[in-house]
Amino acid sequence: MKSTIKKTVAATGHFLFRYALGILLIWIGIMKFRTPEARYIEQALAETFVFKWMMKYVTLYAFTKIIGILQITAGVLIMLKPASKKLSAWGGALATLILLAGVAAYFSSGILWQGNIGSIGFANTLEAFLKSFILLGVAGWCWSDSI
Repeated sequence: MKSTIKKTVAATGHFLFRYALGILLIWIGIMKFRTPEARYIEQALAETFVFKWMMKYVTLYAFTKIIGILQITAGVLIMLKPASKKLSAWGGALATLILLAGVAAYFSSGILWQGNIGSIGFANTLEAFLKSFILLGVAGWCWSDSI
């Protein structure tokens, strides 16, 4: 009885991890096609040495759309595990790289460190950072589960 409950809870958790990440990546990717998201990314990337050089070659809106397309692709690939573990592994790897780049951008820019603790702007930045950090862990799990 205890073993059955444990297996059921584990299977449910794995299902929710994988498909919630896929849906979130698709949703976040779709949001990258909106102007306010591009402006937020511009603010975040303006002080990031990791991505600052890229802005010389690609417009902000093109860069945002590239990120969106990559996120949507990763989300779809992650959810394809029942059909293809290999494609799902590629989706997990892509999501891990995207989210790792996002976490690196927060650390390398001053945006995370210059906020006033307790202010709304700091809370939004911290929330976005924590979301990326947690999703990075989930993406890593999805990748390892598919290989």
